[in-house]
Amino acid sequence: MTVRIGFLGGGLIATYHGKSLRRSGADHVIAAVYDVDPERTASFAKASGAEPMASEAAVLDAVALRAHVVVDGIYRSAEAGGEPVDLAG
Repeated sequence: MTVRIGFLGGGLIATYHGKSLRRSGADHVIAAVYDVDPERTASFAKASGAEPMASEAAVLDAVALRAHVVVDGIYRSAEAGGEPVDLAG
């Protein structure tokens, strides 16, 4: 399964992680990027093939297709006193 990755920040550290991902051979796609500096957003997007986004929320929307399940599960587990919770129920 291909993992969709979004970057919040398009500077030096993002570039390092992007190159590391490419070298790793992991099944992934860098799907989106946002940086407060529009030039860094555009530069990282061009180099990585990511879609440049206009906000952090847009990056999360682009890659967090199942994150609500994980977050929901964490909250349910916390409400249950840290006990495992059946997310299907």
